[in-house]
Amino acid sequence: MAYGAAVQAGVLGAEEDIGDLMILDVNPLTLGIETYGGIMATLISRNTVIPTIKSGGFTTVKDNQQAIPIKVSSSLLFFCFLCYLVI
Repeated sequence: MAYGAAVQAGVLGAEEDIGDLMILDVNPLTLGIETYGGIMATLISRNTVIPTIKSGGFTTVKDNQQAIPIKVSSSLLFFCFLCYLVI
């Protein structure tokens, strides 16, 4: 980790002799939304290079529903009550 931080500092400080390095930012935790029953539906897996675009199709629980709350969570777990609520 210290080596990675030193390399990042060199890149940000515009050092000239850092070699052929490419630094990628990744998502450290899985991002998903809460579905019926409190289960997290994964949208963006951990270690995905960011920025990224993902989409998914979901349906409503009841017929003729006009609005739904969307809760975005981040975790390595599949139950939303054990996850960190992002939004």
